[in-house]
Amino acid sequence: MTYTKAEFGESLLNAVNGDYDETELARWAYELYLDHANHLEPGLYEEMMKIVALEGGDEFLLTRSQIQDIGRELTRN
Repeated sequence: MTYTKAEFGESLLNAVNGDYDETELARWAYELYLDHANHLEPGLYEEMMKIVALEGGDEFLLTRSQIQDIGRELTRN
């Protein structure tokens, strides 16, 4: 069964609702990627890697608003 952009978007929005830590969020996204790597909707890999990259350094950090925007955009598709 394909893991969809909408499913990830909903999960992402729930994950950033309230307090969150960028490193924990990145690791959470990576775990989801590992769980679904063989059945991702086309284009979802790139979106997931934006979140995974949060722990890669300051140049990859996103604001809560930017992360929420990604989640909302994914749920629209």
